[in-house]
Amino acid sequence: MVRRFNADDGEIRKNDLKRMVVAYEDVFTFHQDELERFKELLKEVFD
Repeated sequence: MVRRFNADDGEIRKNDLKRMVVAYEDVFTFHQDELERFKELLKEVFD
């Protein structure tokens, strides 16, 4: 199922962001510090 998010209507939830980060950890091989920077970027963009 593909779900499109519209930041203007508040559809993005923190649990969605957490799932995105976990998915990246499962699919891609990054250093832990790179994952933390990505997680912080998501927080800054969507909070």
